[in-house]
Amino acid sequence: MTNRCSKAERACARPKVSHLGTCFAIQLGCWLLLSGCGGDAAGTPPESDSAPEAGVAQAPPQASASRGKSPQGEGGGRQEPDGAEPSSQDDDPQDAQENSEPEGPSAGSEPDGTRNTGNDLPACADESPDLSPKDLACTGLYASVADKQLADGVQTFKPAVELWSDGADKSRFVVLPEGKQIDTSNPNDWRFPVGTKLFKEFAWKGQRVETRMFWKVTQARWLKAAYHWSEDESQATRFPGGEVEVAGDTYYIPSAKECDQCHKGRADRALGFEAVLLSLPGAEGLTLTDLSSAGLLSNDMGATNRTVGDDGTGLGAEALTWLHVNCGVSCHNHQSSADAYLTDMFLRLQFEDTDGSSTAEADAITSTVGIEAVTRRWKDRTRIVPGSPDRSLLYQLANERDARDPDDQMPPIASRVVDAEGMKLLRAWISELRPR
Repeated sequence: MTNRCSKAERACARPKVSHLGTCFAIQLGCWLLLSGCGGDAAGTPPESDSAPEAGVAQAPPQASASRGKSPQGEGGGRQEPDGAEPSSQDDDPQDAQENSEPEGPSAGSEPDGTRNTGNDLPACADESPDLSPKDLACTGLYASVADKQLADGVQTFKPAVELWSDGADKSRFVVLPEGKQIDTSNPNDWRFPVGTKLFKEFAWKGQRVETRMFWKVTQARWLKAAYHWSEDESQATRFPGGEVEVAGDTYYIPSAKECDQCHKGRADRALGFEAVLLSLPGAEGLTLTDLSSAGLLSNDMGATNRTVGDDGTGLGAEALTWLHVNCGVSCHNHQSSADAYLTDMFLRLQFEDTDGSSTAEADAITSTVGIEAVTRRWKDRTRIVPGSPDRSLLYQLANERDARDPDDQMPPIASRVVDAEGMKLLRAWISELRPR
């Protein structure tokens, strides 16, 4: 008992994590333990003196590590409208959990501490402090990494419109646990069953470079990892984040925490695997229709082949969908944890916007056209000046890549190359808009 109390006292004095809420929880637990080991049972829990971690931005392919700063400003930073500092609610409790030391066998592990992938692969040793497998072969994505043969239960999918990733080629995979359904009671905020896995694989200049994984292990926690492929593509191992060389060029692989800067913009972390992008023309592989037919959705979604209606310009459907996937799904939406929530510029389409009716009153129009920016950096600038893309702040930032200051571009992270086709579309659309 005395030895246990000594350990608890040391843990309380020097908690191993820096997240404010988690530190307080650790210290509260220690106080309760000590109160039963000769501590002051009538006392009060200690106050946490740990500061919340600052946000870390995702650096893009071909970007230097120095670009990993937290974005702020009109387009993507979580900045108060009056320019005040962001509140500590930005910090993600999952990051603190994954940086803490696990005790005992992990979720999804056998009693001896080895991980059972559940996809007919041999158990793999789990040595990761965040419980993610060290080798991609142990995640259940491939039955054979050498042959790139997908494991049983792994399904491919492709969103109707893909996020711009500086020209990288991407493949996407999903594993849904057998006998479970996705909670679609809110069609705009799906909740996934424990055991769901999402993978995105990136190829750059014809070479497979990285595979990112999100694995839901509890109702409130996803494991996150990026795996770097060997040059001969025979193996991919967990990578902490940083620059790698690809075909004589520099490519940046984000850390798990950097990935979550975008993924925290959804309540249950998944971005591209959602109702809108799986229901529009162009979606491939596992679509909303397939999910519904297989009984994998908890609620009737109605028509599963959807379309985005026009806003009167003749280009609204394409432009609004581009803004949805590149800006709205992750940051510019109504989820309070999203980085751009406090800007009140909402660019995410709602499922009800895809019934083919007019989109003239869609959020992406009512919060941008003729609306002045709220952040001090862009004071007196208008987000979209109808008929004038060159005077529109949204177009200016989307059409800019400035390595010296990521706040002068949108997105502020994960891109160093302008989407030329996307800019052509935005320019034509804004030119056709008329004052509201």
